[in-house]
Amino acid sequence: PKSDLPGPLPRSRRRPRARGGKRGMMRWRRHRRVTMEYSISIEELRCFPQLGEVFVKWRAPGATGRTQPQVVTNDHHVSIHERLELTVPLLVREDTNVVQDAMAVLTVVHVKPWTRSTREVGEVRLNLSSYAKTRCRGRAFLLEKARVNASLLLVVAARQVAGDPFFRCAAADAAAEEEEEAAA
Repeated sequence: PKSDLPGPLPRSRRRPRARGGKRGMMRWRRHRRVTMEYSISIEELRCFPQLGEVFVKWRAPGATGRTQPQVVTNDHHVSIHERLELTVPLLVREDTNVVQDAMAVLTVVHVKPWTRSTREVGEVRLNLSSYAKTRCRGRAFLLEKARVNASLLLVVAARQVAGDPFFRCAAADAAAEEEEEAAA
């Protein structure tokens, strides 16, 4: 009779399923960790056409925060000059030696002067793993998801704190190939 057969094993006692390959063989993903220390300096917001105050919220792997509100000047610039110190563990694939992406999101928020209501203006998505092999680099980032054509000036410096120094950055390799093609 069917009632005499045992039911399925509980989840805690089941064997894990094989990932690819032959049946019964286990293939585990292997990663190394590299710990990087980042210093992100938020310098200024350019071409912001509205009055009021502006601050920057940031979200990175393992950390969140915001800057102090700064007043928009008559020439549509906001001088922020604040520095973020982050320690971020990055994963390096064992088979390719490529660092996996670690994203930091900086969101610009506008505070209206009369109502004190806030509105997100735009954001900058920063791939921290592409800066792992560079010492210090400054760049103006155009705000994404924004109705205004403003740009945020950032200076990013990276320093390796722990881990094996032999790894590659996929985003940095792609940028170097594009520069070589443009020069040719």
